[in-house]
Amino acid sequence: MAQFYHGTINIPFTRNLAGVRVIIDQGRPETWPQIFQIYEKFRKIGTVFGKDEMPTLDSFCDAMKDQFVLVAKDESSDDVLGAVTFRHSPLARSTQSNHSGGYILVEPGLTNHGVGMLLANLYTIGGMQLGFVGMLARTGAVNTKTLMYSKKTGNSFIGVIPSGMDMEKIGLADDLITYRDYTTSALYKVSVHIMNSLIS
Repeated sequence: MAQFYHGTINIPFTRNLAGVRVIIDQGRPETWPQIFQIYEKFRKIGTVFGKDEMPTLDSFCDAMKDQFVLVAKDESSDDVLGAVTFRHSPLARSTQSNHSGGYILVEPGLTNHGVGMLLANLYTIGGMQLGFVGMLARTGAVNTKTLMYSKKTGNSFIGVIPSGMDMEKIGLADDLITYRDYTTSALYKVSVHIMNSLIS
């Protein structure tokens, strides 16, 4: 069990995904270079992260110091398959506002193997277990896959930052702000059900 801010989360736990035994545990500094390699792949795609957003390993590790990190690792090889991070959303003007922000990162070749869905669910469920009352996030307007998932999972689009991101392939692009309320009883019940089904 690990503690962060107001709450705790029960880790480690394991899950069989596409024939791979995946272990979810707290990501520590020695795992950050592997997580950065996954992040770099998405940054270079040019439609997910800004080209000047944590462009070096040092800047990435500095950002991770203030975040609670969960990693998904292949239990047999110890390779990092993905990660989800939690922090106080920088969009909130007080750390006492208790809204989460962070990242979901999955090795690109594993997006259809269940790892992404596992980590996406943990982003909500883990945020709730860690004591956050809601999620404030930014997503590039050209990141259509993430925007479709956000809409499907009940995120509300509450604002836009015009030309808020400088993308590798297209230059300046709008940055959309989304919000999800963690305090609704329906979301809590669904999240508990999902969490129970994920743990094996």
